[in-house]
Amino acid sequence: MDDEHSRNHLIKSFNNQFGREPMALAHAHGRANLIGEHTDYNDGLVLPCLISNRTEVALAIRDDDLVCGISNQFLTGHKAIYDGLDGHWLDFVIGALHQLLPVGGRLQGIDIAVKSDIPPSAGVSSSAALEIAILRALVTAQQLPSVTDTQLALFAQRIEHDFIGTQCGIMDQMVVAAATPGDCMMLDCRSLDYKLMSLPAGHVVAVVHSGSVRKLSDTVYNQRLAECAAAAQILGVSSLRDATTGMFGNVVLDNEMKRAKHVVSENVRVQAAVNCLLRNDPSGLGNLMNKSHDSLCDDYEVSSPELDRLVSSLRSAGALGARLTGAGFGGCVVALCETASANDIVSRAVEMNPDSYLIDFIDN
Repeated sequence: MDDEHSRNHLIKSFNNQFGREPMALAHAHGRANLIGEHTDYNDGLVLPCLISNRTEVALAIRDDDLVCGISNQFLTGHKAIYDGLDGHWLDFVIGALHQLLPVGGRLQGIDIAVKSDIPPSAGVSSSAALEIAILRALVTAQQLPSVTDTQLALFAQRIEHDFIGTQCGIMDQMVVAAATPGDCMMLDCRSLDYKLMSLPAGHVVAVVHSGSVRKLSDTVYNQRLAECAAAAQILGVSSLRDATTGMFGNVVLDNEMKRAKHVVSENVRVQAAVNCLLRNDPSGLGNLMNKSHDSLCDDYEVSSPELDRLVSSLRSAGALGARLTGAGFGGCVVALCETASANDIVSRAVEMNPDSYLIDFIDN
């Protein structure tokens, strides 16, 4: 569905549900992380890029304190702004209203319609896209002063922390807020400095769903956070961003040190991947992606049998590199392929993994 048709469909849905025209429209894309996994909440380096799949929002201000919403992916619902958080997707809207207060936003009722083709729980930032789209629409509807992309990303991250209960890093929100389709974003998650870069000429990144929904629970995620914090303390650094490979010489590789080994080596791989992009070296980039997945599997232990099989199938079908993307334990993988053979590579891999399917090809 083209952009104009999709937008008109959303407006019609809003009008049918609420009996009026929306005051603001906005959208935001999902993302796939090329390399740099589980480094963002360790002040590290990442290299994500946007996918074409996106979330669209239409909204209008109400004259009461109700937030009423419809979505093609979630149940229709309503709740008051001051109701407690209950895990409903409208908590994202209430969180966005609160986050915009420092820049002149107001707590007021909202009618909202959401349409998305970003698969949820797939490791491609459906939540960040929803947050950024809502924030962008509210800035327009409430006639707020312009907000920078970095501000939007920080607001969105605080929605996750304070209203959703996920202590995520900043990568997803930053790339969704600030990147442009077709570019990779080399992001320093400590300083929030970033630069946009192009994929190797003549190559695309295939984003393929494993068919297994991500199953990384908050318990496991928080366990990894704790293990990384413990490792940093053992190594005598404020965060694993400041650790180096030389620190592991006389340290027993228990769980904490295995997590640290992944994070430290992954930061090195991101820097090497940037150099591959600068010198147009797709083979080198693919090799780094393979090493990243192996590290996520062996040292960080967040892969799954479904992800490993799909990664192996893509590699054997001709991908230069393949790895899980996102938190792990299900969801998607990314594979670097020559443009001319990408369709065939994905088709062969999907044939070997019948539950998997292509989500997007990312190219320049």
